[in-house]
Amino acid sequence: MIQRFSPHSYSIIYKRKEEGRFLPDFRSRLEVGVSSPKMMKVFHYTIEVQRGMNETIKMLEESLKKEGFGVLWKFSVTEKLQEKGFDFQTPFVILEVCNPQEAARVLSENLLAGYFLPCKIVVYKENETTKIGMPKPTMLISMMNHEELKKLAEDIEKRLISCIDECR
Repeated sequence: MIQRFSPHSYSIIYKRKEEGRFLPDFRSRLEVGVSSPKMMKVFHYTIEVQRGMNETIKMLEESLKKEGFGVLWKFSVTEKLQEKGFDFQTPFVILEVCNPQEAARVLSENLLAGYFLPCKIVVYKENETTKIGMPKPTMLISMMNHEELKKLAEDIEKRLISCIDECR
C-alpha cells in the first residue's frame, strides 16, 4: 500500500504481514520526493552492526554521551505492543536524544523547530541483523525553509551520524 501526501509527497511503503496487518517494511526507503526519482532524497540514515541489541544500545548511549547528547527516553515498541495484546516480535527500540545546548540554539531560531525535537534514533532487528537508524535532521528542517536552522541541522546530523557510526 502506498500513500502519498501533498505538498511534500511523503511516500511510505508498507508490506502485508501474514497475520493480515500492515506494518512498516523497514527494507523500503522512506523518501521525501517531489516530481522525479532523481530528485528523491533518502529521509533516513541507517547502518547494520554485527552485535546484539543490548550491546548496540549500550555502545550508542556511550557514544552519544561523549558527543553531549543525553538519552531522554528509551522506549521498547516491542514490549508496548505486546503489553497491548499485539503479537509483535520484532525487537524495536526508540531512543529520544537531546543535546540541551543544541536544542536551545534551534528553539531560539524558530520555536516551530521544536516540533522535530527531541531527535530519534532507533535500534531494531531485521532478519537477525541489528540496525541503527534515524530520520535525518536536515530532511526534517528542510520543510521549514530556514537557512540558519539548515546549518544547525547539518551540524547536528553530522554529529549524530558519527555517534551511530562508532557502533559499527
